Amino acid sequence: MPSMPSPHTPRSRDRALARLRRLTIGSILGSVLALVAFATAAAASYSGTAAPTASSGSGTGSPTTTPTTAPTSSAPSQTQAPASTPTPVPTPLPFNTRPRATTGGS
Repeated sequence: MPSMPSPHTPRSRDRALARLRRLTIGSILGSVLALVAFATAAAASYSGTAAPTASSGSGTGSPTTTPTTAPTSSAPSQTQAPASTPTPVPTPLPFNTRPRATTGGS
């Protein structure tokens, strides 16, 4: 007849709970550290603002401009209007409709 395993003692139960508590706290700390690392990498790689335009100046705060002259040529100039795409307008829903979830059953 096979021997029955002995039931857990209070001491082994307490050790298992302490191990579980350490693993839980360790996983929480590890996930917080990973979150901070990813957030730092994201913040460093994308600032969320447009890059400043390059300006030719001495860096004293007063911008310098160079006068330009229009090019003279005998060929007719071709002027193109800037291409603009229309902004899509959302279609409003009627007031008597509600979103409904369907399961696909019959």
